[in-house]
Amino acid sequence: MIYSSTEKSEIDAVRKAFGSYINQHSYFDIVYSDKIGYLYLLVNPEDDSQPVFIGSADKLFRILISEIIDDVCLAPGNQEHQDYRISTKEEQEIRRRALPLIEAIEGGRQRYLACFEQCLRDYPQSATDADIGYILKDLENREPEE
Repeated sequence: MIYSSTEKSEIDAVRKAFGSYINQHSYFDIVYSDKIGYLYLLVNPEDDSQPVFIGSADKLFRILISEIIDDVCLAPGNQEHQDYRISTKEEQEIRRRALPLIEAIEGGRQRYLACFEQCLRDYPQSATDADIGYILKDLENREPEE
């Protein structure tokens, strides 16, 4: 088995809570393979990016929160975003979008709220390199601050 039953349940809980968010996007997907496990895929025929293995619920959560942050900060016409810092207005919009999804995660809400806050704090550093693979490699071994 690729995941322990506990880890698979945790990943499934995050995926379920973010399901509508994942499904509304045409540029990425989260898929499951019995042979490999969960994968993050960018859907762009002109991009040769590789699938990213999702080894934990925390990693999936961080990927999805990064997508929400990018949705807000990199939106066309966003005049708020400068110097890779999240403005107050952007942070309010990110919270408006993310918090209902986090609240929908069965079990571990406090853990994910702490992880969310960490993602917001880390954003200026991680955003300087737009490659999701680099960001995930950097975050892969980090645990959310309690």
